[in-house]
Amino acid sequence: MTKRLFAYIGLTMLVTFSVVFYFGFYASLFAVAFSACLLFAAILIKKLRDNRRVLILIAAVILLSNIWFGIYNSLSELKTERYDGTHAKISGTLTNYHTAYDNYYYELDCNKIDDEDVSFRIVLNTSADLGAETGDIITLNALLKKPENNYYKSRGIDFNARCKGYSFDYTVQTPKDFNLKLIPAVIRDALTLNISALIPGYEGELCNAISLGDKYALSPELYKAFSSTGLSYLIVVSGMHMSIVAGYIVILTRLLKRFRGGAVIRNILVIAAVILYMAVTGFSSSATRAGIMIIVMYLGYIFSQNYEPFNSLGFAAFILTVGNPLAVGDVGMLMSFSSVAGILFLLPRFMERFDLKFSKGIKNKYFLYFNAKSRIDKARIKFNIIVIKILRYVYEMFMMSVCAVLAISPITMMFFGICNLFVVFYSVLLMPVTGFLIMLSLLTAVLFLVPFTKIFAFGTAFFTRAIASYVVFAVNSISQVPFMTFYARQEDMRLWFIVTAVLIVIALLFKKRRITVALAAVLSVVVLCTNIGIASVVNADKEELRVYDSGYGMFVSYKSPYGVNVLCCGGNAYLYEDIAEKLHLDGNKINMLIVPEAREKREMGYAYDILTEFDVERVLVYYRYNSSERVYRKARECASFARFKENTSAKVKLSDNVTDKIINTGNHSWQYISNGELSVLIAPYKGNAAKLPEKYKSADYLIYCGKVYNLDDLSCGEVIQASDGSCDDNMQNVSLIDESGEFIIDFD
Repeated sequence: MTKRLFAYIGLTMLVTFSVVFYFGFYASLFAVAFSACLLFAAILIKKLRDNRRVLILIAAVILLSNIWFGIYNSLSELKTERYDGTHAKISGTLTNYHTAYDNYYYELDCNKIDDEDVSFRIVLNTSADLGAETGDIITLNALLKKPENNYYKSRGIDFNARCKGYSFDYTVQTPKDFNLKLIPAVIRDALTLNISALIPGYEGELCNAISLGDKYALSPELYKAFSSTGLSYLIVVSGMHMSIVAGYIVILTRLLKRFRGGAVIRNILVIAAVILYMAVTGFSSSATRAGIMIIVMYLGYIFSQNYEPFNSLGFAAFILTVGNPLAVGDVGMLMSFSSVAGILFLLPRFMERFDLKFSKGIKNKYFLYFNAKSRIDKARIKFNIIVIKILRYVYEMFMMSVCAVLAISPITMMFFGICNLFVVFYSVLLMPVTGFLIMLSLLTAVLFLVPFTKIFAFGTAFFTRAIASYVVFAVNSISQVPFMTFYARQEDMRLWFIVTAVLIVIALLFKKRRITVALAAVLSVVVLCTNIGIASVVNADKEELRVYDSGYGMFVSYKSPYGVNVLCCGGNAYLYEDIAEKLHLDGNKINMLIVPEAREKREMGYAYDILTEFDVERVLVYYRYNSSERVYRKARECASFARFKENTSAKVKLSDNVTDKIINTGNHSWQYISNGELSVLIAPYKGNAAKLPEKYKSADYLIYCGKVYNLDDLSCGEVIQASDGSCDDNMQNVSLIDESGEFIIDFD
């Protein structure tokens, strides 16, 4: 047990926190019951005596992890309860910032709220550029809300702060004294600027993303290409990055080995460089996991201890989750740990089989090589040895990709409903190239920092850009291939995951485990394919309306056999990617886009992004003198374009039986979706229900977000309300949608 103590503790904590975080209170009860069963099994079943200590340890860790998760979550709620949902004056130091979809995001270490001393981490979202740099102090009034986004929770973000519109009061001050904590952020900004200056365009974006793990460096088009092909893990800081950083330090300090104690100094420098790189990349979960594993390995070199990879993986899980159990909210973290665990567990078994077949052949060839008399025979034998070694390397790279993909596939299917069947094959083509790109990107950025090495940076930048161009071309080409990715409902994928887990547990109860586990794997694949096939047939003609709370707005779509229709596309930009993924668009096509509002962000916030990223066949736009010209010009490029004006109406056919009637009542457009039996009314922000014709006021469902005047005039059945701070909380029979949540209305 002592050999892999941290592996048992850390990985058990990671799994327990994940189950409780994603499946809630009942999962916590199940985990406690499971730990009790493990404890009794370890004590009562004689066959388990050899593993008694391990089982007792795992049971104890599960129980303690549940208790700690509950305590931490309660303390977090108490900490933020006072300011949640309030407008307050905030002041904090800017530690990081990025832009996305014409919005600006500033990460602040907040030290004052309403002139009271506090300690919070806040992400500020604005439509205006504040012109602040890392280290500046930003002061303004904003609406504070606890983050619903799991990714923000995992990073320890306490609040989302929002400022409406483009004009608001704020101050930006540059402090007199430099904060040493900001050194990594300053280095990151300098490296980013260097790469952008030397390598412009998509290639520079890719180099910044792939070397610093910053997905926001990518344009929406390029990021979508990586996501749709299943290759987004290439832009995540991993063990490959840490190995490259460590390799550079080893090369630069190789002369230290000649001196007494030089090897120890070199290993300490490697550890210091890895910690600095972790800080520069923002201590992301994947970077921290990889960094801790490298640090543990080099500490082993210093203290002459054997390196146990499972122990270091468990230790990394312990460090990441014990201080913040909500860190498991980052799905990327789960994928990072799963991929490494899959490689560590499966790859040695695949390589063992390969070596059994070819190792004897290599030994025999070496024997023949040393006993060969002619140079021709020696050259031929040496050529065969080189070929076998190349084959082994290619096989190892291929199987490494297979192991990683097998390990992360359950997670991608459970959380995203995505199954990519060909990712293994093009991963093999891109992974070696990606390694060279990381090496050259980091080298180019660092060389350009030092005055007397700048000249060399131009040479490395040339080769870096060439490799980046190949990667961009390959990813864009792969993303255009049809049927590369299959989508299924997350509920179906979770059912498949549970069935697979049950099959594996049953298989492990038999003596001939190799046969039963293999049979369980085959049955699991059959269940998965059957599940996807049935879901595809059942959902082919399915018609449903989906409502998403997109943060300060709502997003409404209607799926029919003809395709996806977007009826309302407002909200905050940081949730756009999540909603776009949930739509599961085939071939990036949208049948129709309706833009019901000319200016209001709540109802047209994503219009330009949708028109840019997707193949939109038809567009219907409300147009008036002060409309968004950018959206209007882009809409006119579509195959079919139409517009309606103030105090007019329009009728759109969404499917054979369902129509959408758009009624404009003086600068505000209502939508009435009906199939004759079921009806839905979508209310515009600041719309006046008194102006709506009487025949539309008694819909089965009312959807709205924000202020709507004279709501009492409506007599709708069920009310679907987005969780905006300005919503009317006095409505009866209300279904409240949380931020990034969804509500589905079945029209079948």
